[in-house]
Amino acid sequence: MVSETQNGNTPMVLEIENVSRSNNSTLIEEKEKGIVSNSSSNLLNIYFNCCYYMLLFPFRPEYDKSTGRCSLHVSFIQEKLCYYFMWPFIITNFLTKFLRIAIVACMKEALTIRNYCQTFASLLYSYKQLMFLWTAFKHQAQIRNYLSSVSCNSVLQKRRETEGLLGKINHHLGWKLVFFLFIFLVYFINYFQIGKVIVSDYPSFLAKSRLYVIFTSIRNGTRITKLEQIAGGGLEIIFCVVALLNHFLVTIFFILPIPLWNSIRRLERLVVDAQGEVDFHALLEKYEEVKLLSRCGNAVWGSLSLIWILDYSTTLVLNFDEFIHSKSFIDVVLLFGSQALLITALILGSQSINNPRDLRS
Repeated sequence: MVSETQNGNTPMVLEIENVSRSNNSTLIEEKEKGIVSNSSSNLLNIYFNCCYYMLLFPFRPEYDKSTGRCSLHVSFIQEKLCYYFMWPFIITNFLTKFLRIAIVACMKEALTIRNYCQTFASLLYSYKQLMFLWTAFKHQAQIRNYLSSVSCNSVLQKRRETEGLLGKINHHLGWKLVFFLFIFLVYFINYFQIGKVIVSDYPSFLAKSRLYVIFTSIRNGTRITKLEQIAGGGLEIIFCVVALLNHFLVTIFFILPIPLWNSIRRLERLVVDAQGEVDFHALLEKYEEVKLLSRCGNAVWGSLSLIWILDYSTTLVLNFDEFIHSKSFIDVVLLFGSQALLITALILGSQSINNPRDLRS
């Protein structure tokens, strides 16, 4: 926790204000020549706006056109929908899921190592998602600082020189659009997979539903009524949709390495293109912007990154054998698509760590 200064701003906020002021005149000059954009900031905006309209976040980012600094727009209705509708549904989903796991474990005579691992993975995933919601509730100031540090980063800003629709798309998102579309593809395959199970194997889906398991355990195996089956199946479908919406939160970890990796790569290019004629003062300012971007990101997401890597890799390992023997093309795409996203995020993150050492040397 950083200490506050006398005027009420934290040192990190003051650094962002200094960066935005120093870049303001440059931005005005660039805007006179063409349209200045920041593809990394645009990518993060898509994510946060999706979370806003999915009722996962009570806020969405808005930016000052003159300084580029971010503020979080919060509406009264959105707060109530998040805090009193969607988030209680998410928490209830986790609690009933734990109850179902406990009941199924008690009904089995002996649990295998795989059962224990699946229980651990489920608990880890639920803890991570709840911590994510806590971060969105408690650390909104740090999230605002991080989005401001990305938006105000002069290394990430570029001027559009091409016209037309393709030129605008390439300018605002570039290759990141393809990467983000691939993230959406893997994410929506989860919806398709759940829908396929509900339609093609509804009896098996119903037998695993929470109400079905709870009612069966309470009544010592007695068959439940038709109305209870319909209620249990309908409630389970609602919980599946809520869980899939909540699962969208983790896509931020695929996006997080991109701004830092992109800024370091462009800073390296500036050094190489200088060919000995380096303005060390300007270079040092840009390097400080990159360091500020890294600090702001770690202040928000640093504690969750390791939990996410452990959770995601554990889930992939546990499901690998089941998916690899599956004859469904969707299962194979989901498995290898998830692995590709995890590996890409880890590679970008590792390069973002190693490249600053090269720059310092």
